[in-house]
Amino acid sequence: MKKYSSILLFSTIAVGLIALPVRSQSEAANSEDVPSLTAMTCRQLLKSSGEERTNSLIFMHGYISGKKGETQIDAPALTNVTDRAIDTCIDNPERSAFEVLEEVRQ
Repeated sequence: MKKYSSILLFSTIAVGLIALPVRSQSEAANSEDVPSLTAMTCRQLLKSSGEERTNSLIFMHGYISGKKGETQIDAPALTNVTDRAIDTCIDNPERSAFEVLEEVRQ
């Protein structure tokens, strides 16, 4: 069952990313709604819509994986880490969501 949940999660993520609107760099730089990776608090992450939360977490995971040079996706491990990060964010809403995820992934 967990295998199918992970497959469903990442399939949904992939479809969601394909459907995201494309903006030029100048549009993104001038937009006030473009969140900073490190400025997003746990409270902001938890209050964001499901799709926005999912996309933010995917981006953060990808950024951390890139920094570590990881090239494989261990969906069950990432799901577990995400759950632990969310639990930590619930208890610490003012912390940086990125820092919490990075800390839990170590």
